[in-house]
Amino acid sequence: MLNRIKQSTGVELPLKSVFNNPTISAIAIELQEIMPVANENTSQLVDKILEGIDLIEGLTEGRLGKLTFSETK
Repeated sequence: MLNRIKQSTGVELPLKSVFNNPTISAIAIELQEIMPVANENTSQLVDKILEGIDLIEGLTEGRLGKLTFSETK
């Protein structure tokens, strides 16, 4: 997960971020706080990430399990 964040944003979060922030939305907030001064493209990327997080967090456990399982096939 941390590698994907780094690839997408160019920001390398420390491993402790995962333990200090138990939810994806908390990690996104930390990412937004430590990102270098954002340009318009970066700001739009962060907004899309936060929208995706809202969608994921709104899924039921059953729906999330089906999505996760179907990706591993």
